[in-house]
Amino acid sequence: MASRRGIPELPWELQDAILARLPLRDAARSSVLSSSWGRSWRHLGELDFVSSPPPAAASLSVAAATAVACDKAAIDAILLHQHPGPVQRVRLRVTDELLPGVPAWMASLSEKGIQSLDLTVRAMYRPPPHPMHRSIFACRALRRLSLGRFALPAAPEHFAGFPALATLSLTGTAFRNARDLEALVAMSPRLEELRMCCIAVDVDCREHGGDGRRKVRMVSSSLRFLRIDGMGNVEFVGARLPRVSQADFAQASYPSAPNLLSAMATSLETLDYYYYALPLSPVCMYFCSNTI
Repeated sequence: MASRRGIPELPWELQDAILARLPLRDAARSSVLSSSWGRSWRHLGELDFVSSPPPAAASLSVAAATAVACDKAAIDAILLHQHPGPVQRVRLRVTDELLPGVPAWMASLSEKGIQSLDLTVRAMYRPPPHPMHRSIFACRALRRLSLGRFALPAAPEHFAGFPALATLSLTGTAFRNARDLEALVAMSPRLEELRMCCIAVDVDCREHGGDGRRKVRMVSSSLRFLRIDGMGNVEFVGARLPRVSQADFAQASYPSAPNLLSAMATSLETLDYYYYALPLSPVCMYFCSNTI
């Protein structure tokens, strides 16, 4: 029970529990409440830069409000200077103005042991993929990675996958070639959940789309859940997925879906397959009637 002095005498465990439930902006503002709370927010393990836009931005569009909430100087101050680490989880929506800060943020988060990263480019329209810096490959402690509208560079020669990665979500993500996409999946030995939406391979980052389908193989001995929502310009020509028990294909085109399904014939327990005006192939019908 706190005395009449109130906030300064709250137990550290209770202070941390309160701060962890506040949006980052409000948690930082709590430093003015008392000297004992002056540095407490700097030890938060979860940093969400988009959960609480300032009140003045309430009438703005989503993209504009995000741009106001994610001030580059403020993010620099927190990630590069004020927060000593460790940091378990970061959620960040960036605009074009914030993109130059991404390499330094990734390098700093790598040093702070980032485990969960949700990083997406936000704009009023659907933009082409933006180049991602190679510093993303330095985040070796990642267990959960969600990327939206970025173009991943070629992995460094010493890169051997993310050893702890369990969940990977890619939306509008572009790869230099099919081998980079194949390696990201195959070289992450603990990957259990993979979600992909409109993936592009061998596409110029300045363009909106490709000029043909790119053939990709998917190999993973650990994957258990697979969701494909829109194929982009990728066509899965082969796969080896012996442990997948749940698949969700929303607009997964033929022949990609049959090729993927044939790779999980002995393990698949649940299949959701949905596509406008696209009948299931005989292979899909076989799996629906015999393994579901």
